[in-house]
Amino acid sequence: MRISKTINILFALLLVNVLLTSCKDDEPTFVSMNANEKEIVIGDQYQFKLNVQGGGLSGSEAATWSVYAEGKTATDYASIDKNGVVTALRPTVSEDGVVFKITVKGELPGGRYALAKITTVKRNVKDELLSFVISDIYMPQVGTDSIDLVISEKLIKFFPDMTVTTDKPGLITPTLKLDPGKVSRVLFKTTSLVDEIATITLTAGDISAQCKVHIGQALYLSFEPIELSLGTIPILEQLSYSFEVNNDGEDTLKVHFFANPDDEAHLKKIEFKVRAEGGDPILLVKGQERFSSNLFYVFIETGGQEGNSSVVIEALGKKVTANVSVLDKNNLVVKKIKFKKEEQKVTTHPALLKELMVNPFSILAYWPAKWSSSDDNIATVNNSKENAGEVNFKQAGTVTITAKVKDKQATCKITALLNLLDTKPIELSNGGKCTVGEVKLLKPTLKTNFGVGDRWVWSSSNEAVATVNDKGKVTAISAGEAIISVSLTDDGDGVDPKTKKTATGATTITVEASTLKDIILDSQYLYYSDLIGGGMKLEVYPPEGVKGTSYTFSLVYQADEPQELATKVYTVGKEILASSTVTDGVNTQTLASGTITVTATKVTFNLTIKEKGGATAKFTGTATLEI
Repeated sequence: MRISKTINILFALLLVNVLLTSCKDDEPTFVSMNANEKEIVIGDQYQFKLNVQGGGLSGSEAATWSVYAEGKTATDYASIDKNGVVTALRPTVSEDGVVFKITVKGELPGGRYALAKITTVKRNVKDELLSFVISDIYMPQVGTDSIDLVISEKLIKFFPDMTVTTDKPGLITPTLKLDPGKVSRVLFKTTSLVDEIATITLTAGDISAQCKVHIGQALYLSFEPIELSLGTIPILEQLSYSFEVNNDGEDTLKVHFFANPDDEAHLKKIEFKVRAEGGDPILLVKGQERFSSNLFYVFIETGGQEGNSSVVIEALGKKVTANVSVLDKNNLVVKKIKFKKEEQKVTTHPALLKELMVNPFSILAYWPAKWSSSDDNIATVNNSKENAGEVNFKQAGTVTITAKVKDKQATCKITALLNLLDTKPIELSNGGKCTVGEVKLLKPTLKTNFGVGDRWVWSSSNEAVATVNDKGKVTAISAGEAIISVSLTDDGDGVDPKTKKTATGATTITVEASTLKDIILDSQYLYYSDLIGGGMKLEVYPPEGVKGTSYTFSLVYQADEPQELATKVYTVGKEILASSTVTDGVNTQTLASGTITVTATKVTFNLTIKEKGGATAKFTGTATLEI
């Protein structure tokens, strides 16, 4: 019995041990999450899982999942399903801008669990493309149209439910057509019977794009250029015109217009209707033409009858009217013509058309004034259509300007007052050295409002050396120095002598005596020749080792002379032009007269040469061809 009892006790202990061991194996030894912390983009999901060691459980399948946040309703920001899949709903940012975290809990039967932290954020799409290809589109009333989109494929992927809306749902219906990899667009359909503007908005998450749809085409007509200012469009709907009986060619009415839209496709749709109205057919509409996107021409032709008519231009419900008078200009009478001022003084070039008083003034449209000046050397007057009556003074002085209209004329005496524009000294060019007999023309430079003409006052400090005339022409008389001075006094205001100003200038002329002497070549001189453009270069020089002066002739031939030196006599003024020169390397003289005789081996000179001052000398002798 004792042994049996003992056996029973041992069996019981063994059974308890087995049971206890079995329970210990069912309990997990370690539980963890597949991610401890995660940031999830709004709209995206993440699958949380439990890693379980021991206990024989499969982990996530047996877990209960939940989310919570201290002081927040976590399910407003993220949801979690029974399998541990978290979906981000809105950013985990509090009203004061502080980012907070949500706790994800996965709990096993028996109470063992693991935790993870998540934050939810907006998707960063600021660099993604979303726009309409144009910001404004125009479409007709009651019709359909479309506009292409610029949109990245990522946006289409992230926001497949993006929307397109309009602020005028009763007028226009937009439809979004997304086509990844191809062209996405918005289609429009409108049933509007009036001109309207609707805004179309495309929204993808937190970004959007807009375009305006202009329903219908606006048109404004005017007889003067249309200017957009302050949101208003000033127009001139009626204007009077005058044309001549039997005018050569066609007369033109210019109609300005502003169309919105003004692309060529819409402009082609505008139908301009033109007609002549009223009275006998004193004019005919011969044609019409849209010249540009804002200018329309109407061509009319007048007959042989005077009278009144009108031309009406209509388009898209807008109208302008030209009242036209057709006159025979030969029947027009000039009653009176005069200038407001019959005499005046000016310091700038005047325009006299506005100064001309004609009665009736309208006659100038048919008989434009013809202008003339009493002295074109002082002033001319413009007769062009654009600048008629503008007087251009070539120099200060007085002229009488005549304006003639048909058979009557008026005159205006105008004095152009000379005024100095600065107080700088007068600059004189072309001074310096010269030789006796030489003539120089000095050119004064000074800023004035008009040309000076012959009002320069000249003088020489030593007329025995150099003289100067009233044109600034200086003649060198003898060796020495002379100061040539010039002065100019302007007219001031033309009334008070105290307002006049004077400018002066001076330059020194140094006259040198002529050093020109006769040149005689001895028999030892050599020569060779070389072609130059239009003539010949002839070098004459002493033999090597013999002292002497070298001379270079630049011979300019007549046009029909051969280039090479021929065996013949060349005469200055005939075969050789007088512009030919000879130089010793320092001084250059021209050939005045004489001959150059060429043989097979020699050249003989019998020339008269002269320098700038007029002094002359002989150049004679023979040179042998260098071989």
